Amino acid sequence: MQKRRRRLDCPVPCREGCSRDPGRRLDDALGAGAWLRLRSGSSLDSMEGGLRTIYLGDPLMDGFRDEIASWLEERECDAVLVRPDRFVFGLGEPDRLLNAWSRLV
Repeated sequence: MQKRRRRLDCPVPCREGCSRDPGRRLDDALGAGAWLRLRSGSSLDSMEGGLRTIYLGDPLMDGFRDEIASWLEERECDAVLVRPDRFVFGLGEPDRLLNAWSRLV
């Protein structure tokens, strides 16, 4: 059976704003730099390599959580790494994404 390829040309969810406060954007909540968004686990305050790791259960994700969780589920992945220019760097397992990112920065 051939493994389904994941599309990386997909838009980053929540570009239009928060479901509870349409004027609040994800950039406002998470700040500048790259983000590794995880479906489960715990958020890390570390900004190693300019990368912020954030779990969907983190209070900063309030208002964005449902849309991002659905987006990850549709793509059958546990994490998304978003570049500082807000394009998707990659989807998949958090460790693999971190390793790939660390090789580039």
